[in-house]
Amino acid sequence: MIHARGLLLADGPSDVPLGAHVAALARAHGVDLDVVTPEFDRMDDPPGRGVPARLNCVLAFDSDFQVLLVHRDTEGMDVTQRYSEIVDGMTQCEISWPFVPIIPIRMTEAWLLLDESAIRSVAGHPSGTMSLGLPAANKVESLPDPKATLQEALRTASGCSGRRLQKFRRDFPEHRRQLLERLDRTGTVRQLSAWTALEQATELAAASLN
Repeated sequence: MIHARGLLLADGPSDVPLGAHVAALARAHGVDLDVVTPEFDRMDDPPGRGVPARLNCVLAFDSDFQVLLVHRDTEGMDVTQRYSEIVDGMTQCEISWPFVPIIPIRMTEAWLLLDESAIRSVAGHPSGTMSLGLPAANKVESLPDPKATLQEALRTASGCSGRRLQKFRRDFPEHRRQLLERLDRTGTVRQLSAWTALEQATELAAASLN
């Protein structure tokens, strides 16, 4: 087993569990990956979301990494544009480590719409039966706003109303994080093009370290 240290540049704090998923995928290819995720939002002068700015911020105090993981939702952009953004950022910072692009189609929330039982559990009603109106797996990557769809599914599953609903909605980042932690890497998510690309990118990065 090869041991390596990875740097994850995540879109936001609730995306931190992505590091554990990539580490698990890497282990299947002989790499024990220790993933570090800087908390940019806690910094006095956060660098923003650009890859070069974030890389330079981290490299100023820690450069002992062998793999770079970059999470960027496509949102209104094309996957190839996001990929180029990552490569260009690494070039600007003169980084040549193996890298794993984590690029969900539209938003990471699309991946979280695939597990109804997890949504009900996180919403506090694991035995609920009311329809959540979740899309089929072959539709989630074409949704215009997966985040809104997930928020509505959680609201329905919670059964909350009034002030309780207001508080529940404020907790969405934590609910999202819990759902990402529970994401089943061997489940329906493997049907999605973005997840397949992630598995392939992880395999390539692992192979370059062996």
